[in-house]
Amino acid sequence: MHAQSYNELFDQASKYEAQDSLGAAIRVYKKAIEKDPTNIRNSMLFANVARAQRRLGQTKDALLSYGFALNMAPLSSAILMDRATLYADLGDNDHAIIDCNNILDIQKDNKEALTLRSYLLYKLRRYQEAQADYTHLLLMDPTDLVARVGLATLYEMQEKFHQSMEILNALIVERPNDPEMYVMRANLDKDLILYDYALMDINKAIQVAIKPTPDMWIFRGDMLLHKKEKNEARGSYQTAIKLGASRAMLMERLRRCKRIF
Repeated sequence: MHAQSYNELFDQASKYEAQDSLGAAIRVYKKAIEKDPTNIRNSMLFANVARAQRRLGQTKDALLSYGFALNMAPLSSAILMDRATLYADLGDNDHAIIDCNNILDIQKDNKEALTLRSYLLYKLRRYQEAQADYTHLLLMDPTDLVARVGLATLYEMQEKFHQSMEILNALIVERPNDPEMYVMRANLDKDLILYDYALMDINKAIQVAIKPTPDMWIFRGDMLLHKKEKNEARGSYQTAIKLGASRAMLMERLRRCKRIF
């Protein structure tokens, strides 16, 4: 039996990965790297190892493998992006942002990096920086749904309700059968103490949703409670429970449905 070449090992490892034999794929990728440690393609192989380790839940090992890959190809946007998403999944937002920054230093219009960074900056309450990224995305593509929704959410958090409402109204005109748009506007209505409008929007969300969620029914019940419509509110909470919501979590709300306001 002849010793396998670097290319043969790479092909075998790729087949193992395609077949979801991830442990075998990792072993063979590593054999290829050991066979030719200076091969320029090893950055890709280390990245492939990291991807397989990540799928196996071996996140610490995956981060090490991404590090080895980037030691060999420090300007690889694809590898930086893969590591950034892993950091984000692990809740390490600061390191994820650093990787996004490095990508954007190379490719200032990288949509994937801008989208991830804007979301992470929003989570960290760095609203001005997040807004700058959303604006950048919309300059590149005014129809970018993620950026428009992100900007509407950011405006709501900053209590810039008029700007948020403008975006959501436009999105609902364009996407009249998207329940999430109505849910977002219902929450904004609630912030503005417009409970009648919030109820109309959540009713519409429930109507157009293929599978209305327990949270939609809970929100509906809350709006009905605000309007002192206790029987309908109780029915909404009971529907939420049938769909999987915790009865214990809703017990106080159900008790309030029995009180005289």
